[in-house]
Amino acid sequence: MKIIMPFGVMKISRKYLFLRGIFFLWLCPQLIIAKGVFDFDPGCQRAYQLIFNYDLKGADKIIANEKAANPNNYIIPYLESYSDLLSVFFNEKKADYQAMQKKESERESLLSNAVSNSPYRNFCLSEIYMHDALVRFKFGDNISAAYKLKTAYFLLKECRAKYPEFLPANKDLLVLEGAIGTLPRGYRAILNILGFNGDLKKSTEAYKIYLNKLVLSKDYNLFLEESRVYFAFMNYYLLNESDKAWTMMKEATDDYAESPLSAFFRASMAMRTRHNIELMQALQPYAANPPIPQLGYFYGIGKLQQLDVGGGYYLSHYLRSFSGEGYIKDAYLKLGWAFLLKGDTTSYKNCKILVGKFGGNRFEEDKNALNESKKPTIPDIHLLRARLLYDGGLYQRAIDELTTISLPSLRNKEEQSECIYRLARINEAMGNEKEAIKNYDFVIAKYSIKGLYFPPASCLYLGLIYEKKKNIILARQYFQKCLEFTSYPYEDSFNQKANAGLKRLNIQ
Repeated sequence: MKIIMPFGVMKISRKYLFLRGIFFLWLCPQLIIAKGVFDFDPGCQRAYQLIFNYDLKGADKIIANEKAANPNNYIIPYLESYSDLLSVFFNEKKADYQAMQKKESERESLLSNAVSNSPYRNFCLSEIYMHDALVRFKFGDNISAAYKLKTAYFLLKECRAKYPEFLPANKDLLVLEGAIGTLPRGYRAILNILGFNGDLKKSTEAYKIYLNKLVLSKDYNLFLEESRVYFAFMNYYLLNESDKAWTMMKEATDDYAESPLSAFFRASMAMRTRHNIELMQALQPYAANPPIPQLGYFYGIGKLQQLDVGGGYYLSHYLRSFSGEGYIKDAYLKLGWAFLLKGDTTSYKNCKILVGKFGGNRFEEDKNALNESKKPTIPDIHLLRARLLYDGGLYQRAIDELTTISLPSLRNKEEQSECIYRLARINEAMGNEKEAIKNYDFVIAKYSIKGLYFPPASCLYLGLIYEKKKNIILARQYFQKCLEFTSYPYEDSFNQKANAGLKRLNIQ
């Protein structure tokens, strides 16, 4: 049945359409003016540099000025997100974290709806998702963090495919592609959510090429320092190249005296690679009033690794001044060690009680501190001194401590296994590889007791030794054996390193 509209209605409809068209044509220039742009102008570049120096107040002032001058510049939400990330990540204030979640949601929505041919659209949006994921991981919200990370990954992958000459897309993408698959078994649920596989060798080789291009790039050289820091950590965690990692980190953070963030990265790597002198040099400018709380915590540990009981003062300051939960348990335990080095067993026992009462246990250091605090015995003083000296890279002094110990005189198998394990670590560090292998094998054969980390650690380090020797069969055997141990301190860390070793051997 054909419906015939009255002439008047038809006339009104045409007039309405005509007026609507005129209105749209008038509005279009306004829409064009209001359309967001991605302009990484000199002001935004300066703000980025200040953020990476951890001068967040200085950066926020520039960002506010930029926002007033050009409110439709979508680089600004990215910079705001980066500033929020560092503040929340280091200070761990729950109220700030909750406020950041709301702001990140608004920024994600804003940039998701942005229509732009600029490669910075996907880059900035992916960075915001990455920042969101990092703080969620920090506060233990692992599942939602994994979804954020997944979104960031596919945005970066799309960006790289569409704009292959846009170098910054590689900064985070290659790290994700390299690291995925080396995650420990406790994170398998996250791996399932992420739903993508990485290639460690391809990613690390590609990162070298990316860095070389970045050095020569006038447009993207701004991201060079950050990328060098990332690659240093990739070399340490994924490639087991400690010496290279330390060299790279030194080059990337030579501004440590002016940049608290560079000092943090430098100190983190110095602690992991046992460069105690450089650790203390990096932290010295900030020891009295650390702008990043963890710098004081590192400084206290660095002093203890020289058997300087004055480290307890800095650990105590960290415990009094820090409002978050990270490393609180570990700081109490190490404060107890400072007392123990002075012979004050009563204060040590009080610190053990405080370990159980305060702080979180999301970090492996805190988990291990909690486990140690539950032991009824006081650590053997010679084992403790040797442990600290080894961690500080003072190998001869460490081995001198151990030579004062008679194995049968130790109180239990845990202490005996620790003594042999410490000998193995020191011998390996001093280049006595044959002796180290013998020590590691002895720990595995005699002390594979559930709950001790010395046997799985011995498996891991034997795997690394045989990997360097190009003995693929034995390297694989020990990496896999390491993964067979469960429920012990530092399990996640050892699993990650063993998985990375298998990846390097193309086993998985």
